[in-house]
Amino acid sequence: MIISVGIINKLNIDNHFITNIKAVKFLQNADFLNRYLTRINITDISELFEDRAERKVTDFIVIHHSATTNGISVLEIDKYHKSKGFKNIAYTFFITQNGKVYQLHNVNSVNPNALGYNFNSVSICLQGNFNKQTIQIKQYNALIKLLLKLK
Repeated sequence: MIISVGIINKLNIDNHFITNIKAVKFLQNADFLNRYLTRINITDISELFEDRAERKVTDFIVIHHSATTNGISVLEIDKYHKSKGFKNIAYTFFITQNGKVYQLHNVNSVNPNALGYNFNSVSICLQGNFNKQTIQIKQYNALIKLLLKLK
């Protein structure tokens, strides 16, 4: 899946992929990646969702997939998370299959996205079910650009 780029140190815990942020910071300094980078458009819709406490440190980026094949929307995930007892959608960012990036919460907000990593991680959810399908190239490129943008 995403591992082919060599950016993600994978720790798979119930379909959550944990990325060590130091690996991303290292790659931000690589010349070939700087040439690859172009502007990433992020649509900020965080005003729709109430933020939680502010995170003091960020050590990890947790990458989820929506585990759906039907093109689920941010609002549908929000509704699902609320039905599970969450205040609102648990992810910081959401990337659609066509590569559109949405910011759902303040980047320093604590979000309940991966047990044991909530207080020191940023979370990204990729639309799709990567147990049944492969990541789309536009989505993959948006993920790489977002990972490199996050510091």
